[in-house]
Amino acid sequence: MFEQTRDPADLARIRYQYRMRIAASAGRRKTFSIAVAAVATVLLLGYPTAALAAVAPDVTTSDVFSTGTTTATVDGTVNPEGLSTTYAVQYGTVDSDWCASGGSSGSPAATTAATDLDSTDDSSNDVTVDLSGLTAGMEYCAQLIATNSDGTGEGGQIDWVQGTPTAVTDDAVSDGGTTATVEGSVDPAGQSTTYKVVYDTAASDWCSSAGATGSPADSTSSVALGSTDPGFHDVSVDLTSLTTGADYCAEIVATNGTSSTPSDDGDQVSWAQGAPSAITFDGSSTGATTATVDGQVDPAGQTTTYKAVYDTADSDWCTSFGTSGDPAGSTTATALATTAAGFHDVSVNVTGLTAGTAYCAEIVASNASGTTSAADGDQTSWTEGLPSVDTFDVASTGTTTATIEGDVNPSGQTTTYNVVYDTADSDWCTSSGASGSPAHNTTATALGSADATFHDISVHLSGLTAGTDYCAEVIATNGSGSTPTDDGDQVFWTQGVPAASTFDAFSTGATKATVEGQVDPVGQTTTYHVVYDTADSDWCSSFGASGSPAHTATDSALGATDNTFHDVSVDLTGLTAGIEYCAEIVATNGTGSTPIDDSGQTTWIEGSPITDTYKVVSTGATTATVQGDVNPAAQSTTYRAQYDVASSEWCTSLGDDGSPAHVTAAVHLGATDTDYHAVTVGLTNLTAGTSYCVELTAANAAGTAEGGVVQWRQITPAVKCIVPKLKGKKLSAAKTAIRKAHCSVGKVTKVKSVNKNKGRVISQSPKAGKHVKKGAKVSLRVGK
Repeated sequence: MFEQTRDPADLARIRYQYRMRIAASAGRRKTFSIAVAAVATVLLLGYPTAALAAVAPDVTTSDVFSTGTTTATVDGTVNPEGLSTTYAVQYGTVDSDWCASGGSSGSPAATTAATDLDSTDDSSNDVTVDLSGLTAGMEYCAQLIATNSDGTGEGGQIDWVQGTPTAVTDDAVSDGGTTATVEGSVDPAGQSTTYKVVYDTAASDWCSSAGATGSPADSTSSVALGSTDPGFHDVSVDLTSLTTGADYCAEIVATNGTSSTPSDDGDQVSWAQGAPSAITFDGSSTGATTATVDGQVDPAGQTTTYKAVYDTADSDWCTSFGTSGDPAGSTTATALATTAAGFHDVSVNVTGLTAGTAYCAEIVASNASGTTSAADGDQTSWTEGLPSVDTFDVASTGTTTATIEGDVNPSGQTTTYNVVYDTADSDWCTSSGASGSPAHNTTATALGSADATFHDISVHLSGLTAGTDYCAEVIATNGSGSTPTDDGDQVFWTQGVPAASTFDAFSTGATKATVEGQVDPVGQTTTYHVVYDTADSDWCSSFGASGSPAHTATDSALGATDNTFHDVSVDLTGLTAGIEYCAEIVATNGTGSTPIDDSGQTTWIEGSPITDTYKVVSTGATTATVQGDVNPAAQSTTYRAQYDVASSEWCTSLGDDGSPAHVTAAVHLGATDTDYHAVTVGLTNLTAGTSYCVELTAANAAGTAEGGVVQWRQITPAVKCIVPKLKGKKLSAAKTAIRKAHCSVGKVTKVKSVNKNKGRVISQSPKAGKHVKKGAKVSLRVGK
């Protein structure tokens, strides 16, 4: 009876009657008995006692940040306690009575319009409220409030200075014995903004008090953010002249025309200078009792060792994500083999494990400045001996058939695999495997290998229903157990719908482009077309997750009804030069169309050239040539090369950060067609034995294209004998030419000849232009 529900108005009447009875009994000795009788009456009516208490919404004001000089956003959460609820924000200046008293006296100066909460669940919901008409530089307080039929909940006040930028400090990493990088993000609040890092030793008053007292001793120079757009922008700041082995703390501070972010808010990161950094990626079985833990280590420019620490998954260290306890196992430390700053891939073998037991592990690195912490939760987990499985893709192969693709690592044991699947609306599919069980299971297939590497597999499904949505997952089984079906490693598809892949798009003129890809008709008559929009559209910027493309090209018939992919290309016209677009190929058959919300988009800047960097060849101790090609997109185009030493920020980020130290002069391509043209650019001022990276770029009126960064080690090419052309030369001149070409003079044979060839070379061996080793002999036949 306690599970009955009643209209909220009925509940309100019951509460009112109960309160009236209590009030009427005030001063009487029978108060307690009347109250009990009232409760009993409610229980007899089928209401739980909890219904007697009014439950206003539970509200939290989480954060406030400026989005411009006069605008701000308040974030928070609202739990409607199962009732229809509205929410709003109250605010005023901090010197008002309401703000100064924490809301206990006075009234807020303003309250936003009430907004209906989308949910009536008994759970917290994230909400955001925008404020406008504020005054830059003014300090305000605000709180989120929410109201339901039981009352109003208050989220508590938060203060801020309007228009102040927001800075978040994420991390600090040593990248050398005396250098480090501090990373974070800055929101400029819609204004021109600069940022810098303030820092001090960990023992300083400012660091030890989390910024509450004292001031940081050091500061970097301010850097312009380069954007006034509201929203967070990633930043990084390099620190130099630090003391190896010393502990530091640091914080990013941002400044705009309104004010600066405070350095007393405890938003600091700390690190041991020169200590290495370690990242743990993955742990996987390589046999019934062995495993490999993969990750990366940055030695911070010093000699460094690394190892894996590990324990069973039910240990205190594993269950607390390293915050308590210590790992029971450790491998022997291994020397990193390089001291170069930057992350380097490492792999650690672990032995003596127990098949079927779950473990967690973490890579730990040490150098003279310190050791990475094993208490930071950077752990990977696995069940020892279990096979590893990835479900990659699914494709309909007909109206009622499909193929699931993936790979299986048998972990050194005899293993079978199969596919489990169900309709997409099943409990197992909708919960990403967290609840329910798949309805269908294919017959197990022997993997055919018992090593410890991944093997590609495919499983065919039949008896499916055209037009129905499904999900599926590959599972594998060996002597240690089976891979779980509750890990969300599922693929989804609509059965019988054609498959389309969008590969590339490139300009074929200032206002024209071609989109290329493939279409599989899955055994049905199929058409295809391209949908596209500008890159700043909702559809493009959300990778198809929201919005719709503004443009659709004309349909084309595929001309095939088999079950294989066919190359297709679609020409687009009427585009605008210099504008960035995104596009996707869509295919349609009698079952349906490929979705346009699957991120299968390609992007390009209309009219911009295309370039690729192929390879680099050392041509001398200090020179080299970079080779590639350029497509000018039917416009006048230039190309050049940019390069730097491999350890530079520009090279290590593959051109994403920093700037190259060297840029060659621009060269005109000399063609305005839409073909690819091979180009070569000479590089100078190199140092033999040094590693470099280089990239070709091309530019025209529509934009600039980058060809991709390639790396090489500059070497002094071995000197070869390149046989010169000697026919017709006098013997003395031929001998001189041979020696200049790093060859040597071989046998000279004199033969009868016509008068004009007397004393001149008639033939040679090897032939002119042949590359042979230095000092190789060149034989001559000379007329006499």
